[in-house]
Amino acid sequence: TMNILIDKVKIMNFRALRNVEVHLSKMILLVGANNAGKTSFLRALNSTLGGGAVNKDDLFVDKDGVSPSNEIIIDVRIIPTDESGERQNEFETSWLSVFGEQIQSENGNQDFFAFRTKYSFDNQKDIPKKEMFFISQWGIDPVEGDKLTSKFFENIILYFMDAQRDLQLDLKSRASYFSKLATQIEYNSTDLEDIEEKIQTLNEKAVSSSLVLKHLKTELKNLNDTTQTTGNGVEINPFPKRVRDLHKGMKVNFQDNGSDTFGLEYHGMGTRSWASILSFQAFIGWESELAEEKYNPYYPVLALEEPEAHLHPNAQRTLYLQLSKITGQKIISTHSPYITGQAQLEEVRHFYKAVDEVEVSQIDLSSLGSKELNSIRLGIYASRGDVFFSKKIVLFEGETEEFSLPLFAEKHFGTSPSALNIDFIKAGNNYHLLHLVKFLKTSWFIFSDYDNPTVEANLQSVLNKCGFGNDPNSLDNVFTLGNDFETYLYDDGYEAELKSTLKEIKEPVYHNEPHRIAKETEVAQENQRIEDLSRDSFLSELKDFKTKASFIYTRKILERTDGTHIPTKVKQLFETISR
Repeated sequence: TMNILIDKVKIMNFRALRNVEVHLSKMILLVGANNAGKTSFLRALNSTLGGGAVNKDDLFVDKDGVSPSNEIIIDVRIIPTDESGERQNEFETSWLSVFGEQIQSENGNQDFFAFRTKYSFDNQKDIPKKEMFFISQWGIDPVEGDKLTSKFFENIILYFMDAQRDLQLDLKSRASYFSKLATQIEYNSTDLEDIEEKIQTLNEKAVSSSLVLKHLKTELKNLNDTTQTTGNGVEINPFPKRVRDLHKGMKVNFQDNGSDTFGLEYHGMGTRSWASILSFQAFIGWESELAEEKYNPYYPVLALEEPEAHLHPNAQRTLYLQLSKITGQKIISTHSPYITGQAQLEEVRHFYKAVDEVEVSQIDLSSLGSKELNSIRLGIYASRGDVFFSKKIVLFEGETEEFSLPLFAEKHFGTSPSALNIDFIKAGNNYHLLHLVKFLKTSWFIFSDYDNPTVEANLQSVLNKCGFGNDPNSLDNVFTLGNDFETYLYDDGYEAELKSTLKEIKEPVYHNEPHRIAKETEVAQENQRIEDLSRDSFLSELKDFKTKASFIYTRKILERTDGTHIPTKVKQLFETISR
């Protein structure tokens, strides 16, 4: 009953979504900056598949404050698949009966079912007129006569969960998934009678054993006289009297790290938020089993907003796998690099603002080989997933730049690079991460040693394949040194700082003052030896301490007071970033 897929959604004139078409799979992550349209996409889907409301404020408004249309249009296409999610030519029998004669065919023999939801507003009313049509050819508007008659929405249900979820509140809401599941508590007649007898005994024991409850019951008996009741009058039931009411007083307790067990109200929002999602998972699993038992076609779609809400990074790292196990199709908006960094590249859709409307992109993997894909995934890992959310990215090769560039950047910009959404990512000897950066529409810059044929060839190849040209030196956002970073610094006038660094590294650790005095002559001789080294001999010796040296010489360069505290090429890089 699960062998279908919503594979395409087209939305027009809904909030910031003027005209977007998004291709979906069983698991999709929506990424992008705040206010880039991710939640709008989920809410648009919720309006047509989940019963969400639409009003005139949802109409797209351009940069001049004008709504170019008084109609919101949402098109959805559904295709048959096999167990692995691969497209099949025909729907299974159970879905044939749901979609009926409005199943269409394309490419000769591939079935699909598509429909349009249209909301039309007039100038006087805030509530729109809602119409639904079947679509006979994707991309072609249906005609007025193509009225939708299929009741598929009884079998394909979207469940929208926003970021403000809280299981503690769910326990009190009849509309929550926890309560919907809890109200289905059933027992056979024998067990039911036995349980309710025990509850009655428990209630009587709780009241008779409590002076407070006995006193309260005695006073409330005055109701008998006031209302002239002829029955048993007042009862006090500390515990639900009927099994059907058990869910009303139900609590969820949670024990953390060997502490006492506490109710969820005493736990943080992260625990309560994730518990709410898990209760939804339980609800969907239960509904799926019931549908399977009754041979009813059932396809749940989860539209989930920010599953990482209130969770610390280590907890977020476990979410992707848990989310992927939820029954049905998942469409998830997220700002978490820890979740996105674990996703398959083909599962990511990037939402971004282009002038006053939203555009959506996905990475094209068709031209990339396994080596390139592995390199991209390595780059994602190196950035800890931050690459999906950066506004500007600087790719570099070596370990020394990994320490130096962020420190130089903080000095130049007067604030942390992360505060400006600038990320420095180590690319090593390849730059295949550019394929992902291009898809993300992120501003990118390269700071390359460009000091050996392998690096040169790899950089040229990737630039050319991405459509940026094959000559790095012709691009304003590519900075090539022609040497390793330390050699460049030496030639750019920082010989003194580099030699001082090597002296500091080689100076022994003194046990006490007499030890320091005893070593003075030896240290002085070593320092003079370093001063007398030729350029090439010195740089060769410094390479043995590259990683350790980078932090030291960067700090020493930044202490300059003559205006040359940032190397020339590094300063040019930052000035270009600032444009």
